[in-house]
Amino acid sequence: FGGILVNSAQHVRIAHNLISGNVAMGGGGGISCQFGTDSTVVIAHNLIVGNSTARPQWGGTSGGGGIYLQDARPLIHNNTVIYNKAIGDGGGILCDGASPYLHDNIIAYNLNGGLAFKPVSYMSTEQAGPGPKLSHNDIWNNAEYDYSGMDPGEGDIAVDPEFLAPREGDFSLSRGSPCKKAGTAGSIGADVE
Repeated sequence: FGGILVNSAQHVRIAHNLISGNVAMGGGGGISCQFGTDSTVVIAHNLIVGNSTARPQWGGTSGGGGIYLQDARPLIHNNTVIYNKAIGDGGGILCDGASPYLHDNIIAYNLNGGLAFKPVSYMSTEQAGPGPKLSHNDIWNNAEYDYSGMDPGEGDIAVDPEFLAPREGDFSLSRGSPCKKAGTAGSIGADVE
């Protein structure tokens, strides 16, 4: 697995982290949440950048360069998920039989897609839930696609987030960023200032 693994857990909070440069042999270069992880697991205010997946020798999935969710229902909000790549689907986030609530995130510049949903995970024969619930995200300029297996959610936008100095690693939002007031309670994306 890549940077962080949450397996069959409850009451976990992954917050205010830089999760960068991890490689997973399988799903979840940055974060992997699996098997029964519920809404008491919160992923919030993280900068998830430059993570990737590689094809596992044993088979299985190799998606979710930034975040991989399998049969899980975490709350994911105010994260910036950028410049990740996956061999499989969901360079940004792959929901593999998962039904998370995603709001106020920036998902941009990922390779092999931004946000993907597969109703039935490769490990089970039944769908874990109704699929992702999306609200007020900026999902923009991901290679291949922005959404796969789902439609944009209420308040979702698709615009350049206008980071301050991304080439220098500063992913703060510029003063005129359209993300500044696009969220459910203000700005969307991680607070990286």
